[in-house]
Amino acid sequence: MLFSEKLCAMTDCERAGKSSALLLCQGIFLFHVGTQVYYTSTNISHNLFPSKTRSSFTQEFGFPIRGTDEDIKKHVGYIPSVLHKENEEYQFTLQMLEVRSDKYVLQSIDQQIDSIIGFGNIGYYWHGTVVVDVDATSSTLHHEIKHAKAEEINRIHPEFKARWMECATNGGKEKVYLTSLEEFCSRYRGLQSYVPKEKQNHIHNETLGFVRTYGRTNIDEDIATLCEYAECRSNMFIRWLYDKPNQKIISKVQLAEKYGLLPTEFSEYIWLEKLYYEGKWELYRELSDYFFGKHHHSIYDINVRRKRGLFLEDHSPELAIEEYKKGLAARYKEPTEYQMILTSLRELYEREHNKEKVTLYNKANQLYSKRQLANDMQLPLQGVNGYLITNGEI
Repeated sequence: MLFSEKLCAMTDCERAGKSSALLLCQGIFLFHVGTQVYYTSTNISHNLFPSKTRSSFTQEFGFPIRGTDEDIKKHVGYIPSVLHKENEEYQFTLQMLEVRSDKYVLQSIDQQIDSIIGFGNIGYYWHGTVVVDVDATSSTLHHEIKHAKAEEINRIHPEFKARWMECATNGGKEKVYLTSLEEFCSRYRGLQSYVPKEKQNHIHNETLGFVRTYGRTNIDEDIATLCEYAECRSNMFIRWLYDKPNQKIISKVQLAEKYGLLPTEFSEYIWLEKLYYEGKWELYRELSDYFFGKHHHSIYDINVRRKRGLFLEDHSPELAIEEYKKGLAARYKEPTEYQMILTSLRELYEREHNKEKVTLYNKANQLYSKRQLANDMQLPLQGVNGYLITNGEI
């Protein structure tokens, strides 16, 4: 074959290759256009014709919930309790809450891009909108709401972040957060190795005042991560605040309490938790009496009442029952604590061979589960107290 013929053949191959690549790019582009049309039209349809759950949610919290009906119905269970708890601690509002689908075609374009090149965050906050994955837990939602609250608090109190920075950096003497380049690398696949290993060492980061390595990303993640742990892993603070005091974490907690990101009584509640796990019942009872007198209608009422009941069960079942019922009447009825109290009351009445009360509390538990399945938005505030009041229990 002549050189000119070879050149023509190569040119034809290049043209064919370019044509195939162009067709592939066009196909990918049209596919993603299609997913965004579907994503947008689905959301418009849900806005125009909301389901009963969506309508109840918007009416209860003042902002809409986005996502497929299947995802919302399956995962909405923990969401009302988190939102009510956060509202009881410090009132906030959002533009929207979205339950992000695990189906690629049901994601927005920015979510699709993140799933391809990012580490696949399970939630984020952006300009008044909280997005959580369909398989996210309550800790993720707490984390993103803390972002929203911190933004609002800093708008009202511009000194807030400056004071947090002072706590984190020892008055500006230390550079503890990732640099902009390191933060960028930490978020994308294939680049995380560029973040220095010492900045990824959890034990070292804890000594610097970070409850989790991710909190070292930047000041916003530091705030949200610490407050998330305070909500969902509060027992870890027994060590950080009291057993092996970490002064930086203590300073951050005090700041969060002062500005409303955490309940003002959080540190005192952690002291009670320490006494409980050490089995110091007499001191626990004495200080929890003081706690109730000082912090009326605390968010932690139900937790403390249940533990007081546990201490009393073997010594004075009558007083244990009284404590448990006070727990059921708490302002915020944390779902797990509430159901555990219902079970404890049934078991105490079984020990007393009180069949009528055993039946009553069995029905109360069943009613609670039924309302959970029905996505009752008021359950964390009301429980099944209406039923119990009707039957003369509380």
